[in-house]
Amino acid sequence: MTVLNMVENIRRRHGWIQEAEALKRIGVAQREFAGDTHCLLQELDITPETSPFADRYLLSEDTVSHVRSVKFLDAAEVEQDKETLDLDYYIDGRYLYITDWDGNQITSYPADLALIRVNAIHLPLTDIAINETLDVEERFHKAILAKVYEDLYAETGNAQMAMYYRGVYKDAVREGKKYANMDGSYLHPGVVNNDIL
Repeated sequence: MTVLNMVENIRRRHGWIQEAEALKRIGVAQREFAGDTHCLLQELDITPETSPFADRYLLSEDTVSHVRSVKFLDAAEVEQDKETLDLDYYIDGRYLYITDWDGNQITSYPADLALIRVNAIHLPLTDIAINETLDVEERFHKAILAKVYEDLYAETGNAQMAMYYRGVYKDAVREGKKYANMDGSYLHPGVVNNDIL
C-alpha cells in the first residue's frame, strides 16, 4: 500500500482531515510501530580515531532507539574478541563509549581494530511525503492505518471504534515483534535507555 493509498483511506473515513495532517499521523504511527516492535534494523559503522574524545561516539539521536549489538571488526570485517582486544563499551544517553576491558578510558585503539559496527533498532523520521514509501514492510501497513484510526476515533469521541482499532494495532504489534526476532537475536542486556535515545 502506498502512502497515497493510506491518505485516501484515512480521508475516506475522516473527510475533515487534510492531507498534511494525514501524512503527519502516518509518520508518527510508523515511528511508534517501529519502536513498539523493533522491526527495523540499522547498522552504523564507526571508524576508530585517535583524536580527543576518540572513546565517545554520538549515535543518531533521532533514528536510533535500542542498540542490539556492538562488534569490533578487523580490516577484513571479521569480528574480533573484545577481551583479546582489551576493549569494551557502554551506552550512556546518545553516546557509545569505548573503554578498556576494566572500564577505564582508552587513549588509543589496537592496530587490529578497523571498524566498530553498531546494530541498532531504527526509528523512522515522522516527516513523510505523499510519494514516499514507508520504512516498515508492507505487511504492516494496515497496522499503521489501525493506529491512525484508533487515534482519530478517540479524538472524535467514538470510543467503540477506537477500542476496535486499538485491538487491531496490538495484534499487529505482536506479529511485528515475532517478525523482528525471527533471526533469534535478542537485545543486548543493559544497553537500553529509552529516556534519551
